[in-house]
Amino acid sequence: MDDRYKYHPLVNAQVAVVQQLQQSSFRPNLTVNLTLRESPLGHRTNLWDKGLTQKQFGIIEDCFSRFYNHLAKACYGRNWKRLSKKNNDKELKIFGTIEVSKNQQFHLHCAALIPEHLTEDEFIKRVKRCWAKIYYASNHVDDFEIIYYVDGWISYISKHLNKHDSLGYISYSKL
Repeated sequence: MDDRYKYHPLVNAQVAVVQQLQQSSFRPNLTVNLTLRESPLGHRTNLWDKGLTQKQFGIIEDCFSRFYNHLAKACYGRNWKRLSKKNNDKELKIFGTIEVSKNQQFHLHCAALIPEHLTEDEFIKRVKRCWAKIYYASNHVDDFEIIYYVDGWISYISKHLNKHDSLGYISYSKL
């Protein structure tokens, strides 16, 4: 299994994430905040138990994986996997962190690169449509904003990676 598809333990994670993204050519231009409608384990959110935390991460990671697959297909068509292997510019680039709010609401803070062939509005519509297909997705209107200062946004979304209210980060792109 490739490293980018597994649980990333939190050891000085914010520094590692910021360094990884700065070393890559990933320069996202849109913030995407996605909310889940309920705790993946019912009302048993427990961020102190490593076993439950990894189980929660697995469920949320599966939601993000399904979302990513739907969105990549919506942006590049049903042959998106083959296209992304041949041409790195045809790959959907998105990075996210998982957080839990004070009211135990799971949400994803993401940074995405809008594909060149889509406008901002077209991409946002596809994100909303694809997120609505996910079982745990909330009907809450999600937040989208243009990123003007990439390093600031990456620092913001990774601010909790060394604390207990974060489950880690997810990336399916070749960052």
